[in-house]
Amino acid sequence: GHSFFVYGTFPIFIVRYVAEWVGSTGYGSVYLVGRSLSAVFDLLTIFVVFMIGTRLLHRRLGLLAAAFYAFSVLPIQQSHFFTVDAFITFFSVLAVYFAVEIASSSPETVRVSSFIFFGVALGMAVASKINAAPVALTLPFAVAMLLLREDREGRNQHTPRLFLYLVGAAIISLVVFRIFQPYAFQGPGFLNFRLNESWIGGLKSLQAQTSGDVDFPPALQWARRPIYFSLQNMVLWGFGLPLGIISWVGFIWLGLDRILNRKWGVGLVVWSWTGFYFIWQSLQWNSTMRYQYPIYPLLVLFASWLIFTL
Repeated sequence: GHSFFVYGTFPIFIVRYVAEWVGSTGYGSVYLVGRSLSAVFDLLTIFVVFMIGTRLLHRRLGLLAAAFYAFSVLPIQQSHFFTVDAFITFFSVLAVYFAVEIASSSPETVRVSSFIFFGVALGMAVASKINAAPVALTLPFAVAMLLLREDREGRNQHTPRLFLYLVGAAIISLVVFRIFQPYAFQGPGFLNFRLNESWIGGLKSLQAQTSGDVDFPPALQWARRPIYFSLQNMVLWGFGLPLGIISWVGFIWLGLDRILNRKWGVGLVVWSWTGFYFIWQSLQWNSTMRYQYPIYPLLVLFASWLIFTL
């Protein structure tokens, strides 16, 4: 019955089901279930960070990166509250993991299940918050990294099959989004994929409010913020100076090393997505530190890589 709601409904659904399971659906208790699940999903993110680090280089890098993330300030703070941020971060990073798994495979050994799981993770991430949609770009980029290691004959042979996998992952993500964000669609039948005009209108209103295009009082605080405002808050408060500096030095170092030496490795998938998302959010009118939350698990990977490189 509410005409304006722009967050994803998947976190609400899962909290409601768990709350009914444990008998805590009351107004004074259901939010505590939400807080607990935020903490659980952030703990799962720690494990995914370990898995990505292990896949990129070795087990020790994954362990150190997981430790860095576990003690990062902003994730600890956000996992104490029932918001969508811990959910979107987990599923976004999970999708990146499957993209890394695909990029580190060969066309002969790449598993179709990786594309399926990527589609599921992407759909759940977008059903938690629409801002996760660009993580879809990591999948075609990972496939491109995979094909670049092949000669021309190999590319011609494997491209049609991998393209079908990409289309399949896209369809799966759309179906998952249809299930866990049903109010984004007109309905009432499940197969009606026409978007809900009310939902689209809510997103347009939010875009106007958060871009400075309308005189919206909470948006006034973002006037005259420098372009480095998001980075400054991330380094000073989200990570703290030591980890923040190490993370960004590692990010810049790895990027320069890969680009200048033309090492088109798996790490470039994580590096490109992190850089894209950071720039995208930094250029927003309301450059809230919380909006950079999904790349915190990835930045600590660069911090860990830097330490092992040194």
